Amino acid sequence: RSVSPSLRAYRYPVVREATTPGDVLTAVVGQLRFLTSRDYVTELLHEKHGVPKGSGSKRAGLIVSHVESALQYVEQAYAGPADISFLPAYYSILNLVKTYVLFSTRHADLPAHRWHGAQYRGFEKDSRSLLTEEITIKRGGALPLFYSVLTGKPWSRDTRVVMRDVYPFIADAAAEWQIATGLTPRIAGILGSVTSTSGRELEMTVTLPRGIKSARRKELPCLRKVRQDPANPLRYTRSIPDLSETPQEMMVRAVAPLFIYYPHDDRTIVALHSGRTTIFEEWPIALAYFHLSSVVRYNPEFHSRLRDSRHWPVVTALRDAHFRFLVLTWSFVQQSTMVFKSR
Repeated sequence: RSVSPSLRAYRYPVVREATTPGDVLTAVVGQLRFLTSRDYVTELLHEKHGVPKGSGSKRAGLIVSHVESALQYVEQAYAGPADISFLPAYYSILNLVKTYVLFSTRHADLPAHRWHGAQYRGFEKDSRSLLTEEITIKRGGALPLFYSVLTGKPWSRDTRVVMRDVYPFIADAAAEWQIATGLTPRIAGILGSVTSTSGRELEMTVTLPRGIKSARRKELPCLRKVRQDPANPLRYTRSIPDLSETPQEMMVRAVAPLFIYYPHDDRTIVALHSGRTTIFEEWPIALAYFHLSSVVRYNPEFHSRLRDSRHWPVVTALRDAHFRFLVLTWSFVQQSTMVFKSR
């Protein structure tokens, strides 16, 4: 019995690394500045997103405007006081959310969905904890349209979301979340390998966060056409009839790309789904930033309590998640998994 080296899948199969001697945030912002060039964006729309030549110029102008605003908000977020940086950081995310829409086939729907698409009314109650804070995702607006663009599913009704159901899905705040709350992050790893005896079989082992001993099959919608091992519910297999496929190609076919998080170590990182909402990496980051920007604007009393609480390190860890959103945007427009590293 032979076993291949560890395999992992990526949201976009082409992986491109950018190595910088300086700051990785500066590097990704520098590359995002290409999206402020109308001719570059027009070319990108055609080559990466299938927009016919000659018909993308107007859309490119709209994309340029939103990216210019987003990058100005990024500059403001990192140059100003860190405690209130969530406000400009959220507006950078909001403009990038609209950029996703403009690159998609739903671009013509954006004028009817320019508003946030979410509501915060936490100032109407005496909130004491980040865990019990709430927002409402509306049926219309930029955020639900963004969700629909990436999942292909409509956001069909106004939905109340509690923040304790958002943070467990943010990989960059997972450790802080568990320390502060004692609650387990909803992030899993998948380690893939190909075994060979008389035939070939893709074997995937799921690793769960400490505190979770098992996961139901429906919590892993990312896995496609796999069999769960009755003796080991964290082991999944998939037979490989095509002998011409490489082990990496087998892994890519077995994991639905939307669910895959940014590359991490040697494993494929995905969310452990617990409800009807499809969790892709950008979604909980956008919701957390909408909430915190609203707290900064409308609820200074709770903002003060939050700064003095054990949840503040969780909140400050979101600055890494903001960087991740920038990289994910650049990956989406390039249709490649972009990896930024320091030398």
